[in-house]
Amino acid sequence: MTQEVLTPIMLKLQWDIKAGREADFRTNQEALCKMVLEHPGVICYHAHYPSQRVSQWTEIYANDAAFAAHLANNKGKGAAGRADRGV
Repeated sequence: MTQEVLTPIMLKLQWDIKAGREADFRTNQEALCKMVLEHPGVICYHAHYPSQRVSQWTEIYANDAAFAAHLANNKGKGAAGRADRGV
């Protein structure tokens, strides 16, 4: 019998936020974090702001299936798109 090895996936992202869009970005980022933490297989979703216009995210997913489900989830695409427009 072969045992499947499950490997967690970690992403590190950095967003450079456009001047004047910091509040919009934070609002959309907070909404996205709350929604993503409800996804099965999400171990960690953390945002850090080392400066006013830089946001660094750490995302950890339990395995390939959890990450694929995250990418396929339409609920996150709206908030991510709104966050992206603040970049």
